[in-house]
Amino acid sequence: GRESALLDDSWFSSDSFLHCFCKDFFLLVQDASVVDGDLLSWTRKLKELLENSLGWEFQQKSAVDGIYFEENDEVSL
Repeated sequence: GRESALLDDSWFSSDSFLHCFCKDFFLLVQDASVVDGDLLSWTRKLKELLENSLGWEFQQKSAVDGIYFEENDEVSL
């Protein structure tokens, strides 16, 4: 039917609008100075769900002594 045509595989590919939107959203929540605890836990659950069910990967920043860096960047500590 028409409904299934709206949700074809391109929606769930790793470079889809949905993936980019979620990625930006996760980073936004992560970088926010004040985040509601419920929002944070639901965001983590959603992230894990997408990673486990769709195989998506979301690049996470790691805080080391207050310095943020991308995991794929070389950082000498």
